[in-house]
Amino acid sequence: PPGTKPPDVVEFVAFSAACGWDRGDCEVPGFKDCHVKDTKLIGNGICNGRNYNTEECGWDGGDCISWNKKFPNCKDRDEEGQKKLGDGLCQNENNVLRCGWDGGDCIIFNAKYPECSVAEPFRVGNGFCNSNDTAYNTSDCGFDGGDCIGIMNSFNINFPDCKMDEPERIGDGICDGYGNTRECGFDGGDCLFFNAQIKARYPNCTGEYSYIGNNICDHETNKAECGWDGGDCEEFNRLYPNCTVENPLAVGNGYCNGHDYNTLECSYDGGDCKFYQLFPNCTVYQYWKIGNGDCDPYPYNSPECGYDGGDCDEFNRFYPNCRVEYPSLVGNGYCHGGEYNIPECGYDGDDCEEFNRLPNCNVEYPMWVGDGACDGGEYNTPECVYDGGDCREFNRL
Repeated sequence: PPGTKPPDVVEFVAFSAACGWDRGDCEVPGFKDCHVKDTKLIGNGICNGRNYNTEECGWDGGDCISWNKKFPNCKDRDEEGQKKLGDGLCQNENNVLRCGWDGGDCIIFNAKYPECSVAEPFRVGNGFCNSNDTAYNTSDCGFDGGDCIGIMNSFNINFPDCKMDEPERIGDGICDGYGNTRECGFDGGDCLFFNAQIKARYPNCTGEYSYIGNNICDHETNKAECGWDGGDCEEFNRLYPNCTVENPLAVGNGYCNGHDYNTLECSYDGGDCKFYQLFPNCTVYQYWKIGNGDCDPYPYNSPECGYDGGDCDEFNRFYPNCRVEYPSLVGNGYCHGGEYNIPECGYDGDDCEEFNRLPNCNVEYPMWVGDGACDGGEYNTPECVYDGGDCREFNRL
């Protein structure tokens, strides 16, 4: 909600020269000019990098000396980045000259595939074909370091247009429906017998044989010549005999697809578009907000939308002239000020009753006053009773 403070805002502000580096808590003994957030990390045996790996901090209390000798120009890596250097896996972010080509991990990769640009180089040649990301399965990357060559000697040569997540299943002796296409050689020949059976059963069927009898109702083969998709569409046709949509599987899937689906013939998308039956003149984009328990502003809170499907009935009864962006914030226990803190909105549903006792306190986020954390500036003033008392201890220091 508006006015929410980041949880670390106080700690972050204290970590500055203006606050005396948190009153000296962030100065490292023995390193006068070293100012870091966690002094305990200095000299703990681990090179923490970045602000710790500086001359003022004694190169992290000596922890980074060995690292700096190896990679003198790669000091900007954090602890996690340093762990990846020389770990045996070629990482993209460290594959630069100043970091020794990832501590040597990328030297062989760069020599074999100088034009290969992928997010995770260590996956090239790992024994698994990453064909779902086309960047790996290219000639520049050696067809994923040979992983995408496939069982039939050369997957890419025999089936250049076949896109499968697991190309090793091509020609494995089992007919896989998603590989039963011309581009994949009808699963490398595994589906030829199945296709012959389908053709004999439905000789006049024109369409993709792999769709028939796969337990999914497919529009293309949902016709008498194909046995109503090998029986897959019998239930759909019984429920919606006059519904002719491109994707029958989307009917009744819990999401209102609109257009051709949202018709009487398709039972208003199998009931998913019931909202339009109830509110035919309601034109909103996020229709699922209607009747979800939260009062949303206009155009949801309008007669055409049934006052947000009834969600705004109580709000409208109490605050008929309140026009705010987030009605659900009214009376939620936090004073939001501004357009919320007016008579028409019941002074934010009485949430601002306490704050309004400070008539001369003008701040952007009233909810911060008296929230237990000292906020400076206009909050820490007599008019705001020193942030509702939150700054009393701070002001005594």
